[in-house]
Amino acid sequence: QKKKVEVASIKGKTSGKNIQTLELDGGGQVYGTIHKNTKMVDDIIDDVKSKIPKERWKDIVFVGEGGATNKETGELEFNDEMDYAVPKFQEMGAGVDTFDGDDLDVHKPESKLYKKQIEKTGLNQSQVNAGNWASMIGQGEGTDTMKPTTFLDDSGKQFLQNSAKEAGFPEMENWDEPTDKDIDTLYRLSFPKDYGDKETKINDIQIAFNEIRDENIIEKNKELRAQGKIPITVAGEGHIELVKNMMNKNI
Repeated sequence: QKKKVEVASIKGKTSGKNIQTLELDGGGQVYGTIHKNTKMVDDIIDDVKSKIPKERWKDIVFVGEGGATNKETGELEFNDEMDYAVPKFQEMGAGVDTFDGDDLDVHKPESKLYKKQIEKTGLNQSQVNAGNWASMIGQGEGTDTMKPTTFLDDSGKQFLQNSAKEAGFPEMENWDEPTDKDIDTLYRLSFPKDYGDKETKINDIQIAFNEIRDENIIEKNKELRAQGKIPITVAGEGHIELVKNMMNKNI
């Protein structure tokens, strides 16, 4: 009988925040951060340095959120506090990786993310394409990176209209340049809990998206541990509870 995994927290000296942390099997750590808060990264680095002996720093791998490979340089590129963390870890001699980068790229309908979402939800490719388009556009991403022509076929559009109707929202007005009202509808279909809206299949697609990313935190950790590395994962703090629940579910 394995014991339940608990979330611990450290008090950040620089940020003044409580930073949640979780130990994964074999000693990898996950830390939660608030996006754009670089002071929390400083605190995480200090914590890592205090817990891992200096001669093992070269075995550390920073596993960040949202790293995508730059085609020119082959380097992983991150945003916000993740981007800030990379050189700090590299100064320690650590490696760099990501738990949801290219494999789980929402901009590529042929990626592993979509295949896994299809498996989890039992929906088809054009429905999953439309659902991911809805959540990204709903969160403010532009149609330049989430092109309607790539993500929406007729049955995908119909699927979104049916979902909007089911949840009591107006039909979509403009696929090519969604109006503010459209964007609001897409957001609320993707995140119905925020406003107590009716949950539709669009929400199932979004839930699968997050579960797959959280499973990948655990997978990545196993993979790196098997290579004798010390994975230090930094993720948006919402992931911490979810990963904990996922680990406890299998006990």
